Amino acid sequence: MKKRLAAGMAVVMMLSTGGSVLAESGAALEKPASWPEGTITYECGYNAGGTQDLMVRDLARFAAEITGNDYVVDNITGGSGLIMVNDVFSRDADGTTACIYSCTIPTVADFEYFDPELLASLVKADLQIGEQMTAVSQVNTDYPAMFVPKTEERFQTLEELGEYVQAHPGEVSFGATGASGNGGLMLQTLMNKFNWDINDVYYDSTPENQAAVLSGDIDVMCATVAANVGEDWTCLGYAAEEPDAAYPDIKTFKEAGFDFVAVMRRGMFVKKGTDQAIVDYMDDMYQQITSSQEYLDSQTSYGYAVDYMDSEAFQAAIDEVVEGYNSFTTK
Repeated sequence: MKKRLAAGMAVVMMLSTGGSVLAESGAALEKPASWPEGTITYECGYNAGGTQDLMVRDLARFAAEITGNDYVVDNITGGSGLIMVNDVFSRDADGTTACIYSCTIPTVADFEYFDPELLASLVKADLQIGEQMTAVSQVNTDYPAMFVPKTEERFQTLEELGEYVQAHPGEVSFGATGASGNGGLMLQTLMNKFNWDINDVYYDSTPENQAAVLSGDIDVMCATVAANVGEDWTCLGYAAEEPDAAYPDIKTFKEAGFDFVAVMRRGMFVKKGTDQAIVDYMDDMYQQITSSQEYLDSQTSYGYAVDYMDSEAFQAAIDEVVEGYNSFTTK
């Protein structure tokens, strides 16, 4: 595999025939007649080296092996990924451009605890994705989570944190990346559903958030459970409905006595109007890739849990939160 990095882009060159995915599957997928020739661009709305970037580069690497095309990964940042979505929407719906995007799926029953403007901002992305894009495949699930340094002496479990907050109202500060992101969603829940008297502080990136904890500006970092923060941190809990086998040593919020569930569904999208045969081929390809042991090993090395969902089910999960939001706002 050769990679060429330049100006925020990486060209993922075609792998030789007989590579890992094809060898494991034992069968090659049949490309539809409408499949594009030449270079295919995968867009990512966040900086190189981040969670979604590393995921989509792996997908591009294995897709090159399967399709024989060259792949380019283009990082178009800003607007929590929506600038990238707008760019994909400006392209032709011909399969030459796709993107990875993370839809935050909160529990509809918890909508009442969110600030209306923040909730609208959070759901805006799901609404826009639903209007402009076709969901191809989900490849990962992630969850809002809380972290503290292992040197933190006041609390090393979620239960201890809850007790400390109740005993020291207004003392503990929590940092999150964006008020309308998954961290902001979590803080809204803590303050309005569980009545935690805390200070909420917002940053532009997880590294800034992490640095603020280490400098003593805040006490707790809100990120996602898959955030690769290092061995010197403790994850206090994460917002899954059920324990995820990828995180056997971490409690869910529900296990710790706090009924908060939210999921981030990361997956691949194309512009609406793309030939269904192309969508189906891509969906089958991602299923094959996510079943590959080499891909699983690569994602595990980053700390990411692979969770494939087909196009229909992925779209239904997005539609559910959009429909729930529309019903909530028309009450």
